[in-house]
Amino acid sequence: MNKIASKITAAVMAASIALSLTACGEKEVYASKDNIYSSQKVELPGGLDYINRMLYANEKFYIVGDKSHTEGEGENMTYSSETLLQIVDLNGTLVKEAVLSSNDGTSNASRYISSLGMDNDGNLVAIEQSYEWNELTGESKEGYFVKELNTEGELLSELDLTKFSETVKKEIGQDWFYPESFTFASDGTMLIISNGMIFGVDDNGGVKYVIKNENANENSWTSGLYKTGDGRIVTVISTGQEIDGEYINESKLYEIDYANQKFGAEYPF
Repeated sequence: MNKIASKITAAVMAASIALSLTACGEKEVYASKDNIYSSQKVELPGGLDYINRMLYANEKFYIVGDKSHTEGEGENMTYSSETLLQIVDLNGTLVKEAVLSSNDGTSNASRYISSLGMDNDGNLVAIEQSYEWNELTGESKEGYFVKELNTEGELLSELDLTKFSETVKKEIGQDWFYPESFTFASDGTMLIISNGMIFGVDDNGGVKYVIKNENANENSWTSGLYKTGDGRIVTVISTGQEIDGEYINESKLYEIDYANQKFGAEYPF
């Protein structure tokens, strides 16, 4: 089934706001509804069961999704699947399709692309989660990997983040790890945000450093990591609380001072 995508031709709202902040910390609003974005409808070629991640860059859409295959009937039916990267131009033409991972249906395993972005060199970067389980013993194993691909979808490198995920679980005090968003510092360090904390990734797939927001609490949640046009990295943290029977939500944009490994200037919306 054909799908319709909208191209957003400006930075995310948070980045737009960050660019309107003065050096002394005062907020000046330059943006309006009319000049933040424009839209264009593009009919995508389809061919995927569903889309789980999409990125727009270089006047192309980079679309990650799954495609399943079945053969036979009843007890003889076999199932297999592929995770595909589709590269589509602004006319909706499929420029290229690449297989990122596949499952032939013979093993109890799955892989899933949870995040998609670009590094400082303009290469595609995907975080892939894997899950394997043993029906006889009931044991399971999960893994996390960073895949770097060129803009043609060809694999350049892969970094195992499983050790990284174990350290993150201890830091956040949970038995799960979900990489909510990522970006790259100017020195090339990959920064991943999870449960309101920002983790730098070292060259071996371990934790390089941890950046915590001391003002965050159990009622806070974080909305991604973004890079502004002048190279700053920002995040949005929202906090909700009930006051006199009314639920109040406050959001602030924070600059990330990754050089000193701390949250920097804050700007309330």
